[in-house]
Amino acid sequence: YPNPVENSLNIDLGNNITNGAKVEIRNTAGRIVFSDRQNNTEGKLMLNLQNLEPAIYYLKLSLDNSESIFKILKK
Repeated sequence: YPNPVENSLNIDLGNNITNGAKVEIRNTAGRIVFSDRQNNTEGKLMLNLQNLEPAIYYLKLSLDNSESIFKILKK
């Protein structure tokens, strides 16, 4: 949240605490435009996306043994 995002995106993982969370954001052509690895100690991640151009992107979140993909809109 929020989605659409302006500058920063928060990811609430609830009670899912892991040693490391990997985030990749790809544009609609499939190119990685943002990549980050964070320690998740509080169940939340914050991403600074102010450098991304306004567009639709796909966020891939990798936690331990699971992966999720979300569509985000940068305005």
